[in-house]
Amino acid sequence: MELTRYASPLGTIFLAADNGALAGLWLEEQKYFAATLDEAAVERDDLPVFRQAAAQTAAAMDAMALPELDYFREHFLPSYSLTLDELE
Repeated sequence: MELTRYASPLGTIFLAADNGALAGLWLEEQKYFAATLDEAAVERDDLPVFRQAAAQTAAAMDAMALPELDYFREHFLPSYSLTLDELE
């Protein structure tokens, strides 16, 4: 099983895949967070299913046509992928 993180306006979303198919999706710290996740899961972000999920999420946000969401995505969202040491 593979796992990746996706920074979204809702917070960090964790995606899990098994045999190339999406197997789980959790918001960080939600109730039952990763309850079905195999402890041997490997963190990867290069799987097609993860890229497809990110692209579909971005397309859905684009379709909302909300200026405030566009501003947030442009100015704030990139910092969600940084560590505390990387923040300025």
